[in-house]
Amino acid sequence: MSGEKTVRGFLGCYQQHDFKGMQAYLADAAEFSDFAFQIQDNAVKAMWHWFCIPYTSRPDPVKVPEFEVISVEGDRVIARYRVVYLYGEALRPVDYWIRATFTVSDGKIVTQTDRFDQISAFEFARMAFGLPVALLAFTPLLRSTVQKKATEKLNKFSQEYGY
Repeated sequence: MSGEKTVRGFLGCYQQHDFKGMQAYLADAAEFSDFAFQIQDNAVKAMWHWFCIPYTSRPDPVKVPEFEVISVEGDRVIARYRVVYLYGEALRPVDYWIRATFTVSDGKIVTQTDRFDQISAFEFARMAFGLPVALLAFTPLLRSTVQKKATEKLNKFSQEYGY
């Protein structure tokens, strides 16, 4: 299976909240990184499961209204996808595009690195936390705080669901 087909299948499963389908596209030792996570192996599988189902701190799964593959060069695929979800205890609406770089081998995603595509860390923080907390985006404190909280929540989910 080509890298492009793999990525399209993976993101299509995400749109359908089909975490098992997504997991089938992941290599056993898959690695994922973005603003909140730097994880691998079962933690990656747990994260996609967590994002695809309603959960205590998020009443609806993450929505992926649209995606597109931008380029394919050998085993590297670059795609964009839009995510919409409610964030934090205040359930603040968040809506933004992600630029994802995938490395695919033998039809499986080995690495995925996600970056904000059209917004800054400040704009993300303003959506997710509101002002004045968003001002922390101009310091290393915001990212470390988001990473710590995200890791704690993912670890809790992983324990509850046996990852």
